[in-house]
Amino acid sequence: MAVRRRQECDNWLKEQAEKEADLSIYEKKIDVQLDVSLSDLRTKNPQDPACGVQETAMVKTNFGLDIKGIWLLDMIINQYMNKLIKWNNNP
Repeated sequence: MAVRRRQECDNWLKEQAEKEADLSIYEKKIDVQLDVSLSDLRTKNPQDPACGVQETAMVKTNFGLDIKGIWLLDMIINQYMNKLIKWNNNP
């Protein structure tokens, strides 16, 4: 059992190393990019990136507004419920 898990782990590590080797310079970690010369970085700069950065930022913004809206709605409901409870408890 332990031998099998060790083999799976080794296979996974090999796959990860192959994936990392296939990445472009800009997809690799920063410490790897520091060793590359500036001229190489400029020549391998993607001209038409399809990473979707703007879409991702927009989704995060909308998600943040949704959460804030839920909290605001919850606060308003709690305020009205508290007023109703206090109003009903007054003799």
